[in-house]
Amino acid sequence: MRVLDLGTVWAGPQAATLLGDLGADVAKVEGPTRPDPLRTMFGAADPGQYLGDEILEWSPLYCGLNRNKRGVALDLRTAQGNEACRTLALAADAVIDNFSVGVLERLELGYPALRTANRRLVTCSMPGFGRTGPLRDVVTYGPIVEQMSGALALSGYEDTGPVGLASAFDGIAGCYGALAVAAALFGRMRSGHAADLDVAQMEVGAAVTGAYIVDRQLGQPPFVRDGNADPWHAPHRCYRCAGDDRWVAIAVRDDASFACLAKACGHPEWTVDQRFRTASLRKKNESALDELVQGWTVERTADEAADMLQRAGATAAPLRSVREAVREPRLRDAGAFVLVDRIPNGLREYCAPIPRVDGHRLPVRLPAPRIGEHTDEVLGDWVVPHHEPLPDGPLDAPWLEEISPGDRPLVGVRVLLHARSEAASIAAWQLASLGAQVWRDDLTIEKDADRTQGALTVHCTGMRIGVPDRAHVILADADLLEDGLHPPIDAPVLVTVRTRVQGWRLDDLTCCALSSLSWRVGEPGREPLEPGRGYPSAVCGTLASFSAVSLLIDELRSAHDRPRPRSRNADVSLLESTLLMSAYDTVVLSFGGDPPPRSRRPWPTLTFPCRDGWVGIFPRTEDMWEALCAMVDRVDLLNDTRMKTFAHRQENSDALYVELAPWFAARTRGEADAAARSLRVPLAVVYDPLDLIRHEQFVARDLFLEVSARDGRAVLAPGLPYLSDGVRFGTC
Repeated sequence: MRVLDLGTVWAGPQAATLLGDLGADVAKVEGPTRPDPLRTMFGAADPGQYLGDEILEWSPLYCGLNRNKRGVALDLRTAQGNEACRTLALAADAVIDNFSVGVLERLELGYPALRTANRRLVTCSMPGFGRTGPLRDVVTYGPIVEQMSGALALSGYEDTGPVGLASAFDGIAGCYGALAVAAALFGRMRSGHAADLDVAQMEVGAAVTGAYIVDRQLGQPPFVRDGNADPWHAPHRCYRCAGDDRWVAIAVRDDASFACLAKACGHPEWTVDQRFRTASLRKKNESALDELVQGWTVERTADEAADMLQRAGATAAPLRSVREAVREPRLRDAGAFVLVDRIPNGLREYCAPIPRVDGHRLPVRLPAPRIGEHTDEVLGDWVVPHHEPLPDGPLDAPWLEEISPGDRPLVGVRVLLHARSEAASIAAWQLASLGAQVWRDDLTIEKDADRTQGALTVHCTGMRIGVPDRAHVILADADLLEDGLHPPIDAPVLVTVRTRVQGWRLDDLTCCALSSLSWRVGEPGREPLEPGRGYPSAVCGTLASFSAVSLLIDELRSAHDRPRPRSRNADVSLLESTLLMSAYDTVVLSFGGDPPPRSRRPWPTLTFPCRDGWVGIFPRTEDMWEALCAMVDRVDLLNDTRMKTFAHRQENSDALYVELAPWFAARTRGEADAAARSLRVPLAVVYDPLDLIRHEQFVARDLFLEVSARDGRAVLAPGLPYLSDGVRFGTC
C-alpha cells in the first residue's frame, strides 16, 4: 500500500513511519527550500562539522524518526510541484498531514479535491485540535497537549506543582494516526469506501486520562500530585538507594505482590501488621510503609534492590539514565536498538521498529531519506498501477461479511481478550470502539478486582464475558502464554503484549524508570517522576491494536475466501514502547551529543501558578520569546545576557522562572490565557482531567460519549480520538 506523508516534525511523520514499518511504500514530501523543521532541531554533536546542505541531514531527531520512507522534494507553491503532489495522491492509498487547519486548502490541495480525483484515497489530517470546533485554528505543540489533556495534572510534587515530559503526546498521537489509517484501509477493503479521518492530537490526551475522568465523575477526589504515589495502592514510587541520586522504582498493586516485597525485604511480618493487611490500609498508612521500604532500599544499590525484589516476585526496576538505558541488557538483548548506515551520518544506532511479526523484528529497509533523494524514482513508480491491483469495490471474503460505507470498520470481527495487562486492555477497548465484538475470559476478569471503577468503565464497556466459539483475533499477555496459560481457542491472528523481560515483571512505573523516561522528569535530588501516568501502556496498547488490524488487512489480501491455515502473530513490548517517547534522547547519544539533564523546568516548557491554578508556556522560537517578554511587561529581559539565546535560557531556566512568576501569580488562568492568545504566545491552562468533559472544544466535537458504569450510573467516557467521516467511534 502507498502512503503519502505530508507531515512535519513528529505526530504525522510518526504515523507514516509505523505504516512504513509494516511494509507500506511511504513517500515523504518536503519543500526543497522549506524542509521538515525537524531537520534543524539539533541535540547532538557540533553542527559545525557538517558543511553546506549537509546540515539538514545531520539532525538525530529527524534521522531517528523517518525510517522506511522515500524522500520527495516538491515546492507545493509552484504549479509544477503542486501538480506532482496531485499525481502522487492519485496513486496513493492514504495521505497523512499534521498541518494547521487550512494550509492544504490554501495550496489548493484540500482533501475534498484529492478524494474526488481518487475515490480510494484514505485521508488523514492531524491538526492539534482537529478540523472542527471553536479552537480549530489554534496552533498547538506537544507540551500544550500535555497541559490541556489533564495528563500534566497527574505528575509532579505536592509542594511544587505539575511536572511533565513536554513532548510525549506527539508520539502517542502518531500511534493513533497509524491505527486510524490502518482501520480505514481495512474498512475500505470491506465496503469499497475510503474514509476521511480527522485526528485531533489534543483528544489523544483524553484517551490516556480517560479512567481518571470517569473516576472523578464517580466521586473520586481530585488527584493529589505526590511523586509517583498511586491513588489506591502502596508502596508505589521511587525509593532512594545507595549512591548519589540513585533510585529504585517499586510498584505493588495487590496483596500477593506486597507479600513478595515483604519477603524480599526480610520482613514477612509486614503482611500481618494491622496497618498493612489490605490495600486500603496500606494506602492509609503509606508514609509509615514508605519509611520502612526506604530504610531497606537505602542500604542497597538500585540494581541489588531491584534484583532481590524481582527474584521474590515483586515488580521493581532501577532508575536508568539515558546513557545507562542504551546499555540495559533487557533492551539491548531484545534488539531494541539497530545500526543503520546513512549518508552523510555513517553508521549510527537508532531505536528499532517495535512490533515483532511472526517472530521477527521488523526491519529498517531504508534509512531516513535525504531531501529529494527519491523524487524521480517515486514519481516514476507511482504513475504505474500497484503490483497487485486491488478491486475498486469490497473484496469477496465470506469469512467476514461485507459492511456499508460509514459502518465501523471492524464490525463482525471477533476478538478474545486473554490478558491482565493495562496495555492489552487498552488495545481491546480500541478494537471494540472500531466495531469488533470483544470477549473477556475468566483469566482476564480476575484482574478487574485491582482496577478502579473508572478503568473498568472505560476499558470494559460493551464487551462480552466468556469465550466465543471462534475468533479472528486473540489479544494475550505473552507472559501468560509462557507460563502455560493458553487461551481456550485459536485464531488466525494472535497479538501478544510483553510485560515481562528476561524474567522481570514490568509495568508503567518500572518501564519509565528502566528506559530512562523518568530520568529527565523531576527535580535533581528528588524522586524522579513517571510522566502523565500510563504513557507506556497507551503506546503499547495502540501499537498492539494497530498490529492486529494490519494483520487482518493481510488476511483479506492474501486469502479472500477464508483465513490462512497458518496463523499470524505480532508481539509488542511494553518496555520498548516506552522508548518511542524517549527515542530522541537515546539517538542523540549515537550522534555524539548529550541528552538533556533531569529538570523540573526544562526550558522552553515552564509551568506557573496563577491565582486559581496552573498554566504552562512553550516559547520555542525567538519571536515567541519576544512576545512572552512583551506579554509579562519585561522587555528588559531581551537585553539580559543570561537570556540572550535559547541555550542561555535553557541553562538559566530556574532564574528565568523567578523573573516571570510574579506576573502569573497576580492573574487568573483565564487572564493569562487571554493575554497569551492576543500575542500568540504558546500557553495553555493545566486542566484537571474532569475539566475536559466541559471544555468547549471537546463538547463541540462530541469527544465524550455516555456509557454506564458498573453501578448503573451514566457517565461520560472518551471515544477514540478521531472522527471518521465526521463520526466518533466508541464503545456502548
